Amino acid sequence: MSSDGIAGAIVAGGGLAGWLAALVLLRAGHRVILVEAEPRTNSGDGRSLALSYASVRVLETLGLWPNLAVKAAPIRQVHISQAGHFGTLNFSAAEMGASALGWVVPAEAVLEAFERAAAAAGADLICPAKVLEAPIDERGGLRRVEIESAESRKNLPTRLLLIADGADSALRQSVGIAHRRHDYHAQALVTTVAATRPQPGIAYERFTTAGVLALLPRPGDKKGLVWTLASGLARDWADEPLERILHRAERAIGGRLGRMSPAAPLRRFPLVGIFAQSQTARRAVVIGNAAHSLHPVAAQGLNLTIRDIATLAECLTAEPDPGADAVLKRYSHSRRGDQRRTMAYTGLVRRLGELRSPPAAAMRAAGLTLADLSRPCARKLARQGMGLVPRPLPAMVRGVPL
Repeated sequence: MSSDGIAGAIVAGGGLAGWLAALVLLRAGHRVILVEAEPRTNSGDGRSLALSYASVRVLETLGLWPNLAVKAAPIRQVHISQAGHFGTLNFSAAEMGASALGWVVPAEAVLEAFERAAAAAGADLICPAKVLEAPIDERGGLRRVEIESAESRKNLPTRLLLIADGADSALRQSVGIAHRRHDYHAQALVTTVAATRPQPGIAYERFTTAGVLALLPRPGDKKGLVWTLASGLARDWADEPLERILHRAERAIGGRLGRMSPAAPLRRFPLVGIFAQSQTARRAVVIGNAAHSLHPVAAQGLNLTIRDIATLAECLTAEPDPGADAVLKRYSHSRRGDQRRTMAYTGLVRRLGELRSPPAAAMRAAGLTLADLSRPCARKLARQGMGLVPRPLPAMVRGVPL
């Protein structure tokens, strides 16, 4: 709290987006209170994150990457293909003049890094607690954030509320931000496998008759497996022995990785898209899944969020009032192009993956070949995946500290 009893910023939600937002706002010179409903455990769920080149540049600028790099596996090549057809599309880090196109990092390690850095920078944590409502106090023009915990109920004034409480956010609606919800009628089966021929540094994306199969580098002989399937099929497969699913994956990828064996339990996640109609309201910003929950097929959701937060911090640096209308308008305007472009890119890949007929598969394979032969086209797609398309790039992507 400032000397006048007003919080510079209150962050609702202690996930990846919430803790990163708290950290960069602190680095931008603002006092931050973070409110999280669930006490943290160290169990995690075993998921890995595919961080783009641009996202890692942000983490490097924040000083977080050295401790994460030792747990990360680089993506030096992306190989996209259609099962049962010739033709591939390949991107390589060497062609792009980079050490890697991206990196795969355990989600738990990233969250822990964000938490520790934000706590060291002075973030105040209220947990377990939840934000009940946050109306505008018309007399003072601030948000009055009502926070309930087991011990008490507080009403704190703040200049800026960051809503990072997930795709099903109730706060988003309470501050007047509408959203669209799209049920993809699909689920992702996620696990980690050990492979006899792991092909280090190569990420595979394979269009199959069942759905899109992704196999991402993990340290050692491991690969992260993500298979996006229609909901009914995903439920049926999840009831089968994991070895049977892995046998299907071996065949689907054409034997490139050799034999696969389980290295983690299988998890199943329903896929729903959330798209906020606005990024801001009076003295409020939505971030993370509360702003846009994207289909995972192109691995763009978290990377888009990191660029959002990097830009927000840039807009708020040296601003005495982080929730001023002009500041939030500048942020919203600066993010519009990147968000629309990334959502369109993700939507295109998703729709390509949903085409199931044999003629559609043949056309998709031909399209991959044409894109691969046109290297300027391939490099443009690679830059989009690396998070390097928006211009100007956020300052932290360019290595400029706050």
